[in-house]
Amino acid sequence: MPKNLKIVALAMCLVGFSSSTMAETATDTIDVYAGLAPALELTCSDVNFGVWRVKQGNTGFKVVLATDSTFSVTGTGTGDAAKSENFPDPVAGSCTATGSAAADASTGTASITGDIGETLKAVSAGTTNYFDGQQIGVPTGSKVLNYTLDLSSTSPVITSGTATFTIGGEVDIPADIVAADHGGYVSSAIHTVTFNDNVGN
Repeated sequence: MPKNLKIVALAMCLVGFSSSTMAETATDTIDVYAGLAPALELTCSDVNFGVWRVKQGNTGFKVVLATDSTFSVTGTGTGDAAKSENFPDPVAGSCTATGSAAADASTGTASITGDIGETLKAVSAGTTNYFDGQQIGVPTGSKVLNYTLDLSSTSPVITSGTATFTIGGEVDIPADIVAADHGGYVSSAIHTVTFNDNVGN
């Protein structure tokens, strides 16, 4: 066989060997992520104007409840009324917002619906939840009690994700109360309190 033909045959053998090598495999690992951040939440307690002992035929008065829960009585009929010692003192509503992502010392925005010109209506029979677990009579008279509400701040300061504010107000006790007007009263309106921390999610 000629010398040059031997060289060609060897080259073909080498090509066939290289095409039969195994494929390589590479691996890596991954993590999977999700997060839970605190949601902005608001909780508020009720506003309690207290229970007042009122003489029949009174000339009318106003109970003023400050946002710090101090209270006073004004009007011509102040001598016809006294706070009942059998029930809790008047107390302002208290609101606490938590879970804010706002920076410390920033301010949010607080508001309340129906804060002016609302009325109190007679409670349902057997009501105890508004009166420290004690039952109170149901008025059968025609009197309604007008009231207004007031926030301690419409721009509460946020500290460590929390802001607080309170709700006071005034309630008018009408003149010429009769026995049928004695009993418990509760708001006719539903009041919605809102707090916005003024930051994005």
